Amino acid sequence: VVQVRRLSGGSKGKMFFRNVAIRKYIPDNLGAVPYLGVNASKSADGKTITVMIVNKHLSNAVRTSIDGFQARGVKAYCLAGPSLDALNETVPDNVRVSEIPAELDKGKVTVTLPKHSMTAVVMEL
Repeated sequence: VVQVRRLSGGSKGKMFFRNVAIRKYIPDNLGAVPYLGVNASKSADGKTITVMIVNKHLSNAVRTSIDGFQARGVKAYCLAGPSLDALNETVPDNVRVSEIPAELDKGKVTVTLPKHSMTAVVMEL
């Protein structure tokens, strides 16, 4: 590993590396959905679990389920725009947070995540 930092005023020069091998690394999938990034947290009182899910798929929505909790209620809030590079600078509310449908059946939560979006799924226990 080589770290280079520019100091004030900059610097000039050349670097030479010998005996460097570059390998392509592809991590194992293990059957998981590679398009989703997920983080979760539990409230201090233990009554709410929030799951943040990023759908990295550029062209498809992904339907997913969350179980293992006995959720009594659920709401889902999604941050998304019409394209991956959408901005709000010229078109207000082009990228926005909106509530999306989340199904609750016997404690299991199911939600369809729009393409290239981030969704907060808030479950009441």
